[in-house]
Amino acid sequence: MPKQFYKEIKPKIKEEPKVEPKEEVVVPTEREDIKRHSTKKQIMAAKLEKQPKVRVLLPLEDREKPGVVKVKTDKNGLKVYEYVSGSVFPVILNGYRILIPKGAYLDVPQQVADVLNRSQLQTSSAGNSWLIDRDESVKNALS
Repeated sequence: MPKQFYKEIKPKIKEEPKVEPKEEVVVPTEREDIKRHSTKKQIMAAKLEKQPKVRVLLPLEDREKPGVVKVKTDKNGLKVYEYVSGSVFPVILNGYRILIPKGAYLDVPQQVADVLNRSQLQTSSAGNSWLIDRDESVKNALS
């Protein structure tokens, strides 16, 4: 076969101009926030510190004495609640423990107040289905 049928075709490649890389803008993410803290407990403590504070009072039950709690700061800057005497209610969120003294006012973060609220509602509604006056039909049957 003659060579004229096999003409060599070379692709035309244009070289694009080189672009210098731009400096990346680092946007702080939640992941970087986690790196600053070493444990979930420290992360939760930091989040609770940023929340608005709410004043709460847990009522004393029969024969309970008002609770006394001492608040200290550990070497990492976390508040550590130590039991002294009386009745207290513990709230634990991701390993971070807060002791709420009963019978005394205390300012707590909003999330802790929500936990206390749910707990009190569950306690007050527990056993309502077993009460004698739970339903009109039961009241009429007992009358």
